[in-house]
Amino acid sequence: MRYLIFTLLICATLWSCSNKEDGSFITDRNYESKVETQFQSRIPIFEKRGDALMSVFQSDTISNDEKEALKFIYAYMPLNDIADYSGDFFYKNVHLAFVIRDYFPWGKQISEENFRHYVLPFRNNNENLDNHREVFFNELKDRVKGMNMHDAALEVNHWCHEKVTYHVTDARTFSPLSSVKNAYGRCGEESVFAVEAYRAVGIPARQVYTPRWAHSDDNHAWVEVCIEGKWYFTGACEPAPEFNMGWFEGPASRGILMNARTFGLMQDAPSYVSKDGLTSLLNVTENYAVVADNTIKVVDTAGQPVSNISVGISLYNYAEIYPIMKRKTDKHGELHIKTGLGDVLLWVYSNKGYTLKKITASGGTHTVVFDPEVMVSDHVDFDMVPPIENIQRVSEVTKKQKQENSQRLAQEDKIRGAYEKTFASHTANIREEAKGLGVDSDDLKKILVAARGNGHVILSLLHETPASKRANLMKLYHAVSFKDLQDTPKDIFVSHMSNTLEFDSKICPDQDFWVNYVLNPRVERELLSNYKLGLREKLTAVNSPKKLVLWIRKEMTLDTVNNVFRVPLSPLGSLELKRVDKRSRAIFFVAASRSLGFPARLEPATKQPQYYSEGKWNDVRFEPKAKLPMKGKVELVNDNPSQSLKYYSQFTIAKYNNGVYRTLAFDQGKAVKDFPEGVSLSKKPIEVSVPVGKYMVTSGNRLKDGSVLTRLSFFEVKKGQTTRVSISVRKDSKPLPILGSVQLSGTIDSYPSSDVKKVSLQKVVKGKVSVIAWLDPDREPTKHFMGDVKILKKKFEKEGVPMMFLIPKDKLTSSFERKPFPIPSHAIYGIDSAILDKFESSLTTKSNGRLPAVFVVDKKGNVVYQSHGYQIGVGEQVIKTIQKIKEIK
Repeated sequence: MRYLIFTLLICATLWSCSNKEDGSFITDRNYESKVETQFQSRIPIFEKRGDALMSVFQSDTISNDEKEALKFIYAYMPLNDIADYSGDFFYKNVHLAFVIRDYFPWGKQISEENFRHYVLPFRNNNENLDNHREVFFNELKDRVKGMNMHDAALEVNHWCHEKVTYHVTDARTFSPLSSVKNAYGRCGEESVFAVEAYRAVGIPARQVYTPRWAHSDDNHAWVEVCIEGKWYFTGACEPAPEFNMGWFEGPASRGILMNARTFGLMQDAPSYVSKDGLTSLLNVTENYAVVADNTIKVVDTAGQPVSNISVGISLYNYAEIYPIMKRKTDKHGELHIKTGLGDVLLWVYSNKGYTLKKITASGGTHTVVFDPEVMVSDHVDFDMVPPIENIQRVSEVTKKQKQENSQRLAQEDKIRGAYEKTFASHTANIREEAKGLGVDSDDLKKILVAARGNGHVILSLLHETPASKRANLMKLYHAVSFKDLQDTPKDIFVSHMSNTLEFDSKICPDQDFWVNYVLNPRVERELLSNYKLGLREKLTAVNSPKKLVLWIRKEMTLDTVNNVFRVPLSPLGSLELKRVDKRSRAIFFVAASRSLGFPARLEPATKQPQYYSEGKWNDVRFEPKAKLPMKGKVELVNDNPSQSLKYYSQFTIAKYNNGVYRTLAFDQGKAVKDFPEGVSLSKKPIEVSVPVGKYMVTSGNRLKDGSVLTRLSFFEVKKGQTTRVSISVRKDSKPLPILGSVQLSGTIDSYPSSDVKKVSLQKVVKGKVSVIAWLDPDREPTKHFMGDVKILKKKFEKEGVPMMFLIPKDKLTSSFERKPFPIPSHAIYGIDSAILDKFESSLTTKSNGRLPAVFVVDKKGNVVYQSHGYQIGVGEQVIKTIQKIKEIK
């Protein structure tokens, strides 16, 4: 009966806006019908939150255009948005989109489709939502006043650079306002922030990203804006003098696939990667790279087409075989893809098994014989060769434009730096604060530095917390992630401190265990929320983890379709909607268990939900007939003990299930009990406890040109047995190339300045193997390289070769001056504006301004290694080159 009333309410609401007005939101009746059908299909989902979502349609102030736009948002928004936000929130953002379109002179020039997909939506990927649109509009409207659309778009990116710069963060994506609050973000967060800034002034914008590079262990995201009907690219928070300029031009020209995700299904698009019913994933690769049309044809052993079979188009990246695209064959056993010109691995699979084949995606038809009976018994080797660099679009700018832009960037760095100086880590007297609070000063400093723009909140809560509970609050701060410290409001920490059941020695072995697995609100990588009291009040009949599993089985519907952006629902959102994807269900189980006082977690490697009882972790299964996994052990042995192998760097382990292997998520840089030496495998074997089944080890040796010597090794783990697995990384047998010969003469300015104003290069090098790098400190490529140097600091110190890090005078920024990158103890910084061109004069390949420019020079002055611009893993390549020179002796 409730469902019938709800349906009639919606029909009445929609009928009231069926009479069209001039300038309606959707003018194409066929497309409007598709949106209407999609909206109606989701009514059973809305039903659980009917009043919270639908009452806004009955407002006296909402226009017909706004009703249609709101319907469009509702028709295609992901499950987590349905669960966790209100109709008022959605309407406010829709209303603002129309205000913005009417306010700016270019608003009426924007096509209906571009407004619908690239201005109206306030979600563009997996970010957390907030009220950024109103804030950004109010800040930017006067700043771009009187400008044309092109100049306004350039100006918006300068504003973005004032607010946010690049820094590595974890996989949870900041909301736009959280990026501003903390003054930094990784490229995915910068691009989300910049897209929303553009949309706040009515300029159509979208995030573009490569799922994984072919030539480098990383991915990247940037921005495209539509100006007068034409799309242009730009680096997010990295303003250039003109559009279609960015340090990533070269890397993008080597891409296999670049995507732009569009909210809602588009009427027409030239090239899709996929359409999932709620979003369109556009293939924009040809905007950046030379591409080819490839046909993948799958046949069986009799040569007959195999229809509707899954094909993963995959790359080696971060030491795993990563699918950058998943598609199914048509009735002819074919699928058609447009890609860059490089090697990919085709993984054809069903629940019967799989077949894999390496191809060079240079066009034409590639036939794969699907024969799941033929399985690789031991190992298989591939040489994966990426596309070559071939930049497609170059914007011409004058020297004056470049200089003016550099001056603006420097000024914007100062503005952002002045804001960062207001953080509690800068303004608080940490020693005195720690003394007054009765906490360790080094501990407090670490927390406040991590908390960045949220530091004052973190500190004030310590003052407000009774002394008897302060130690637990400090432990809680350590238990959550750095990002949680940066964007979690005070009331959420207060709620978990107040509403968590007290430590019980019968349930938890010690106080620290209770902090980590009961008090801690962090489960996976979800946004922290206030849930413990609400869950406990609603789950009064649940008195054990086993009964919680039964409750979830009975009450919750599993939805594998509607949460397309894969943002987990909040625990209370899951409870209210009672419709969850697998990830949100697992998070809900752990959150609800902790709310009820039962220790729980997601197993670190497999992400399997577990509860703690009788002195051990116990797996749970939500499907009634599912069997709990039996366990075995793997002894991992390094084939070459002299080389330390890192997880996600040189190797990974993946478990087989229904035709594919899924990588075990041993966290990089974190100690895991089943991985006692963290993620590094050297001389000592490591024993790992895993579920029984078939496994694959992926290992690879990334070479300087971006190609990879890949090896896939296969093994099986049986119940109660230990399987010995040798991790083997293929060696590069090619000799070091001589790229040119240089004379290390001349001087550089010392940095920081000292009594010695000039430093002689010859005196620094002293006829030894040396490393010389020119940096652009404020740019992401340099930050990646210097991150490598920091991680490999001890290795560089062990090698002991002279190292110089040189900064062109016009690249010296205030942020670098405040906090230079850490370098090996024997290395030096210097300022240089003249030597680089002379240094490169004998080299065939020039950096052409693309920094960092990194060189290894042997004793004879021969350049044997060269890298310029964006490249992940340069530090490792430099170490390998130095070691190879020493081997030649």
